[in-house]
Amino acid sequence: MLGCHKSFTSHSCFTITMEKPSVGMMYQEELMARCARGQHDPQTKFGLLGILCAIFCFPCGLLCLCADRESRCVRCGVQCMP
Repeated sequence: MLGCHKSFTSHSCFTITMEKPSVGMMYQEELMARCARGQHDPQTKFGLLGILCAIFCFPCGLLCLCADRESRCVRCGVQCMP
């Protein structure tokens, strides 16, 4: 909270208080700490070429679909091993 003013020409005194971290901020820091420890939240996406090969070259195209996938962490964006 900002403090008092004695007058406009003389000095001003300000009291600065630090807020407690909000619950959301602490939760976000905990999630990022999990990523730092290697506990990622992976999400897998398949590429367009893999999907098209799987449709038009079924059943052999499923191998292309498995090869053309990418797994990334939802929280930090790092590429994870599938």
